[in-house]
Amino acid sequence: MSFAEALERLFRTGDASAIAAQLLHRVQMEDGLALHIGRDAVVAELLTIAASFGDCDISIDAAMAPGFVGFAVSGILRQLPFGTPLAAPVPATLRRHLWIESEAGRAVRITAITDWAGLADTAGIARNPLAATIGAAHPAHRPLGELASGSGQLLALAPGADAMARRNARDFGDCDPKRRDWWLRLVARVPDAHFTFDRSIAVTARTAMLWRLQGHVGGRRVSLPGSSVVAGDGTETDFIDELALAATACRAFYDH
Repeated sequence: MSFAEALERLFRTGDASAIAAQLLHRVQMEDGLALHIGRDAVVAELLTIAASFGDCDISIDAAMAPGFVGFAVSGILRQLPFGTPLAAPVPATLRRHLWIESEAGRAVRITAITDWAGLADTAGIARNPLAATIGAAHPAHRPLGELASGSGQLLALAPGADAMARRNARDFGDCDPKRRDWWLRLVARVPDAHFTFDRSIAVTARTAMLWRLQGHVGGRRVSLPGSSVVAGDGTETDFIDELALAATACRAFYDH
């Protein structure tokens, strides 16, 4: 059973045994808000998302085996997965990209890029108050490493690496015109944004890219993974956890 098929079973039936079998016991999953350590923690995070919906369904947007799965979960949203209640259940869709590194056929590291902001918009919850709540709950950021890590990477090694170099030069001419404004808004929110390329997967006419944004928001350092999928016709899907980005400005300054 593939990783995508195991995800389908979990969200459609609540059976987490198949996805657990895809994970090493020491697996770690990074998302915009936390680092989930261990198989139990990763499975619990996925089950929490499923439990937030009533009778949810899942659609696989892109599965580029074995390292990338893009999917959307749809259903009646009862509460946001971080415990924020809703005035009334609403139809909603949550989109997520998972980048998977494996050892011996099972996942050992997962990077999750989740459209929490889009889910909040669907539920009619204002982003800024929610970001303030999340920021207060997570006052201390994780260790970030050097700010411009990887800036000296060899850009010609993989498809998409040169695209991140153009982003750092604030050249967005190669973007899908429908997504150009998204990139411009992103660098407006993080004026010193530095983009580093992690890896890409190219299958038939589509290329998926994992990248990272580093910079400062409100005087606080930020390091968030991002994900892009570019189709053969040039249309582009870009994800970064915009809610985690907004929460960064609401966090207390890190006290060493």
